[in-house]
Amino acid sequence: MNDKTEGTLVLDGLLEGKSSRLPELGDRLREWIAAAESLGLRFSLETDGNSFSILADNRTVQADDLDPVPSERIAAALNELLKVFSNEEQKQIFSTLRSVEYRRGMEVQTLYAVGPDGKIHTRERIIDASTTPAPRRLTRKEKLRIGAVGLLVAGLVFSISAIFVDYRALLRSIIEDITPLDAEVLKVDMESFKDYFTVEKRAYDRRNKAVVLTLKRGKAFPLNESDFKRLL
Repeated sequence: MNDKTEGTLVLDGLLEGKSSRLPELGDRLREWIAAAESLGLRFSLETDGNSFSILADNRTVQADDLDPVPSERIAAALNELLKVFSNEEQKQIFSTLRSVEYRRGMEVQTLYAVGPDGKIHTRERIIDASTTPAPRRLTRKEKLRIGAVGLLVAGLVFSISAIFVDYRALLRSIIEDITPLDAEVLKVDMESFKDYFTVEKRAYDRRNKAVVLTLKRGKAFPLNESDFKRLL
């Protein structure tokens, strides 16, 4: 339900017609819908055989997004849509689209009809209305000031918390969790111990952040006290 907020606009209704070329026109119609959405106007496409309907989403939008004259901007967009169809097809297109723009103490009602020439023709009337003033928008200077205050507060919070939190270790831990060590690429120098044991497997223990080596005993590995004494 719209509360008639000044500076807003609502577009509803539909544009419908027929075309034997509808299957091949589908992509172009969807491209137009995407282009209209970039202006803040939302439509949906429905087809049934050779018949189509393009329905306006009657959600409230900001009128100044369609400056300088919202109704002219909407009409221009609809005329771009009609260019998709041939002259004969344009004559079979019917429109019930209408927009209501709320200004201070009034509402501007505009109808968008398809004329015999295959173009959009608008009919407009203005009536008195009880409207609600729009919330004041922040100026660029006010937005910059709020941003600067936010950065200052964030800096103070960071400075104070750094006394209790080791951010460097925390960052290092996060990086290690995201990019864990690939233990298989580690090179282990076993030259001095090759007669006693070899490394069979390397693995990374994420929980304890440690490399785990699985060893295999060799023939010379000491098994009793006399073996140790001999080695010593």
